Amino acid sequence: MLELGEFIYKQAIPTLVNELLNGEIILPCDSKSLSELFHAHGVNVRYLGKVCDSITKEKSPFLYILLQRVMLAKSIKHLLKVLFRQTSSLYHANLVIHVLNCIFSPKKTLKLLESGDIKTLLEESEKLEQSAPEAKGESVEDKKKKKNKKKTATKKQKEASSFVSPLIDFGSIKTETDVLGFLNLKASDIWEEIRDICKKRYNYELPQSVADFEPFKYPLTKLATLRDVCLSSGIILDCKEYQVFDKEEETKEKEQAETLPFKSQDIIDIQPVVKHLDPGCDDAKVQIDLVNSFFIYFLLILV
Repeated sequence: MLELGEFIYKQAIPTLVNELLNGEIILPCDSKSLSELFHAHGVNVRYLGKVCDSITKEKSPFLYILLQRVMLAKSIKHLLKVLFRQTSSLYHANLVIHVLNCIFSPKKTLKLLESGDIKTLLEESEKLEQSAPEAKGESVEDKKKKKNKKKTATKKQKEASSFVSPLIDFGSIKTETDVLGFLNLKASDIWEEIRDICKKRYNYELPQSVADFEPFKYPLTKLATLRDVCLSSGIILDCKEYQVFDKEEETKEKEQAETLPFKSQDIIDIQPVVKHLDPGCDDAKVQIDLVNSFFIYFLLILV
């Protein structure tokens, strides 16, 4: 009789790898379908690193890149959980935007984030947002409406922060009150935390820098990784084109390469991802259907 660990390493994982490489199945395309396939073969998702080590890029480049990007997405999810506990709920959207910018930004923007020039980046992005309506030819009334909306939004944020700050450290509850505390995290610091999480949870070592990450070398897989992060973390982003790629050709608008691709307005909602079982019983469903049909028949007789 094999023990559980021997069964997983000697039978379950080789069977899963063989079916992924040679089986007649529909290959998974995202983190959800991949985890369902793992569970169908009795393999937990924490063995992603073991499965990725047994698949080489030459045999199946699609599966190799898919496993790497799923591990990155799940590691980002666990990092966000830790950072959410250290930050007030009023600034969770800003925290998510900062983490996404430090991972999915182009190389030029990552260099500026690494040097700590995030405040200048924020100012430049605001200038570009203000100059964009002028290029589109918006009316003066629309500009005034947008300015009034920004003023009211800033007033509400100041009022909320002034109201919540004395209530945060109440009793034994201790929360970070520094609004810009998470902005001190550089891109290298966030990537190092992600590497540690991936090593501890999935026993897999990611490359030393984001630039060496294999899925980010291809545009489609970089967007697919962003989608996996949103699915696993419950982040709902605005559907638009984000500047997350390096432009080889020099364009007239050079400032676009020096702005943040994600802004706080891009986050529509952050929903909790709840994992639960949905057990079903066929006998109970048959009895419920019989009771419902009898009740409907009795009502028809009365009518």
